[in-house]
Amino acid sequence: MTSLPPSEIEQTFGSKLWRLTNLYKIRTKDKELVPFRFNDIQERIYRSIQGQTPIRQFYLKYRQGGVSTFWLLWWLDATMFNANTLTGILANSWENLQRLWRIIEVAFENLPPEFRPRKKRDQAHRLEFAGSNSEIFISLSVRAAAVNNLHISEWCFCDDKEIEATLGACGPQTNITGESTPNGVGNSGYLTYQDAKQGRSDFQSHFYPWFIQQEYAVEPGVPLVRTAEERKIARRAMKEYGITLTDAQMNWRRMKKATMPRLFQQEYPSDDEEAFLATGGRFFDCAKMMALLEEARARERTHPPVKQTEDYTQWEEPDPTCNYVAGADTAEGGGNGDYSVLTILNVTKQTTAFRFRAHVGIDVFYRVCDEWGRKFNNAWLAIEKNNHGHSIIQGLVENSRYPNLFVQQKAIRYREPTQILFDPTDRMRRTGWTTDAASKPLMLDALKLALEGPSDVDVEHFETEFTVPDVLLLEETLKFVQVGGSLGAESGSHDDLVMAYAIANQLFSKTRVTEGRQNWGIMVSGKRSALDLDRVLGYQS
Repeated sequence: MTSLPPSEIEQTFGSKLWRLTNLYKIRTKDKELVPFRFNDIQERIYRSIQGQTPIRQFYLKYRQGGVSTFWLLWWLDATMFNANTLTGILANSWENLQRLWRIIEVAFENLPPEFRPRKKRDQAHRLEFAGSNSEIFISLSVRAAAVNNLHISEWCFCDDKEIEATLGACGPQTNITGESTPNGVGNSGYLTYQDAKQGRSDFQSHFYPWFIQQEYAVEPGVPLVRTAEERKIARRAMKEYGITLTDAQMNWRRMKKATMPRLFQQEYPSDDEEAFLATGGRFFDCAKMMALLEEARARERTHPPVKQTEDYTQWEEPDPTCNYVAGADTAEGGGNGDYSVLTILNVTKQTTAFRFRAHVGIDVFYRVCDEWGRKFNNAWLAIEKNNHGHSIIQGLVENSRYPNLFVQQKAIRYREPTQILFDPTDRMRRTGWTTDAASKPLMLDALKLALEGPSDVDVEHFETEFTVPDVLLLEETLKFVQVGGSLGAESGSHDDLVMAYAIANQLFSKTRVTEGRQNWGIMVSGKRSALDLDRVLGYQS
């Protein structure tokens, strides 16, 4: 029991803000035990939740900003000073849970004796308070407990099924808070944040960039000349947060980015959209893809396509003086699943000319390929022949008699090395593009280079091999990931456009090297043109 006078008891016990900022202690980064005081982010959190019942909050954060600490102490306080209250703390890993639990233990163990409730029993990862029937605990699974308060740490890294089951067990009055650093798109944390941001749920979303914390600053030794990217960040900081970024803050950012180039955008993001897209094993350079996406969206407003329907976009009229190539990725058809995609590139002008993308049957798609390929000067057309692609090729060969299909080169060599012959019966089998474990990474690397330029050229100076007005393609690149040795779209996303463009880019590269050049041995990016070599050796399709 406390020995404080009644007036002070009323003041202290009746004010949660007073309790938070006077009773609890935390361990600092310098390993010092100090009273808990709100930092800039924690003040924003406190103001944002006033009057909200139940509390439903999601925070996209940078590392070590104090969001977790605020909510751990908030829910510890709510559990200790309210009867019949059950609070659960869920996280992505046991290591993270132990770190969170230590924050709770330090705060509880260092409470003034007159305010610290008696524990019902000693347990490793659970505090039960005698007399109040209240408890707080940590676990990797909270689905079996009907909690009153729930905090989810590193939500974007948690198992989606576990999150779904846990939220399903929560009642309509359960307080739910969550925080996370970003981890790509498509996961439960990302979807919860986006739904809250768009007003599609009862959650409120918050993004806290690194520059809110004034301590992240190092004075530069020489005058700092800001890059275009840094000027953009400074404009956003002023517009959205009313913060004027100093040279010391920009210098800290440069230094930190140099020490952790791959993880910086995940650990210390400046923008919520880029934060999600820059994480999760992105295959394409997200900064460059975002730059192209912004340009493509601006182009749509100022230079609309020649023609656009629900299924296709045509950016230019066919030019009889130009060479065109086309790539097609075939789907099964129907209203769900993957799309069938045809994309046509203008090799001569180095532009994207046309793109078709729809859920259509095989019988429709081969006629689409035939119609638009012929319109664009009988474009050299490569159909991915995996799965249903064989049927598309058969329709183009036997029914449409398309005149310019891509045929893979394959020679039969005899004893005399000058005798290079083809088996004429083999042509149909060789028609079309094969995507397999060997060719897929090579063609995707080639598309990456075509869209991004060399990796040592930054986002302000890179150039593409051809114009990229296709917003849908660029949106797909942002969700295209490399996990281990596997390349493809994230769960719930598509990669049909990426694959169709990758095929078209293969023909684009071959044709561009040979267009208007007769002597073989042309070198581009250190690689000899396979098409020129085929011609010189007498390989004919």
